[in-house]
Amino acid sequence: MRTKHSRKLDTEESAHIARVKALPCACCKTTTKPRDAHHTAQGNHFTTIPLCHEDCHQGTHGVHGDQALLKVRKLTENDMLNWTNRQLEFGTENPSHSKSRQSRASTPKSDIPLLPKIVARRF
Repeated sequence: MRTKHSRKLDTEESAHIARVKALPCACCKTTTKPRDAHHTAQGNHFTTIPLCHEDCHQGTHGVHGDQALLKVRKLTENDMLNWTNRQLEFGTENPSHSKSRQSRASTPKSDIPLLPKIVARRF
């Protein structure tokens, strides 16, 4: 939700957010519920992830709640952002998203960079 003081989206940002909302939920992968574009970095419209509105986004156990859904699925916002960027780059129908890192390096890159996955280490 935009605040009254935020600037208007340009056409590129609007198109990106529409593409993100068209993807399945990044948390539960459902396609039957309406999805919101959740901003992982405030004000940066290119760091949005699709989340179903009632459960994974605004729900009691969603991202803006106690985040129990993320904990159960062992996900972070960064994991979901990486998944979203892969879906936007390779598409859900394209099998190249399951290729190894070596073969992926030779594929053409899109305008959306893949962010490195952060792995938590236990000591």
